[in-house]
Amino acid sequence: MSADVLVAGVLAGGLYALIGLGISLVFGVLKMMNLMHGELVVGGAYIASLLVGHAGFDPLLALVHALATAGDRLLHPARGRGVDRVRGDG
Repeated sequence: MSADVLVAGVLAGGLYALIGLGISLVFGVLKMMNLMHGELVVGGAYIASLLVGHAGFDPLLALVHALATAGDRLLHPARGRGVDRVRGDG
């Protein structure tokens, strides 16, 4: 097994763990599922992919730009689609 494959797997697993932890933390505290986490992760990854693949940005610069854009969407959800919520029965 190549070291690159091992590092990529650990990074992907860490990302999945952070996403799951954020969703379970919000659901545990608010008793409400906030689906904005997935929207922010997918939106940030899409922006970073476009900047690196099509615009030729440096990957680190694209990461900083994608984080700033996702953070702006988090702080100002009215500019986007808004927040989708599902009530918990707990």
